[in-house]
Amino acid sequence: MRHVMPDHDDLRRDCGHAPRLRKSPATCELVLAELAAARGRHRDFDAAFERFAAALGAQLLSEAHARRLAQAFATLMQASLLLGAASAGAPDARAVAEAYCATRLGKDAGWGAVFGASDAAMDIEALLRRAWQEEAPQPAP
Repeated sequence: MRHVMPDHDDLRRDCGHAPRLRKSPATCELVLAELAAARGRHRDFDAAFERFAAALGAQLLSEAHARRLAQAFATLMQASLLLGAASAGAPDARAVAEAYCATRLGKDAGWGAVFGASDAAMDIEALLRRAWQEEAPQPAP
């Protein structure tokens, strides 16, 4: 199920207090719109997106909070790209995207989550197949 894209007023409201993004509301709107495009593809992504958007609206941001926002943005962007590849039908991409979202964005992920530290159900065979696949040799030019 796909979520409806937030309208510009919602994006502006969410961007109101992030110091760097406040200087460029258009950048904030673009960031949220880019991430919002992946909503509806994974429940952990959706929940992390909502937390990120809400955090942008915080009145006071400490330096540490700003760094956590940057980390959340990078993690969400990576998840968005993986979910996009999964939607495009890349082999075993769905298993990779689901494992990434569950271990990096899930409620039990925590800061600096590492593979194997999560109880999330994962398609281990697909992940190993993806990790050990060899690229087909390219013909010489």
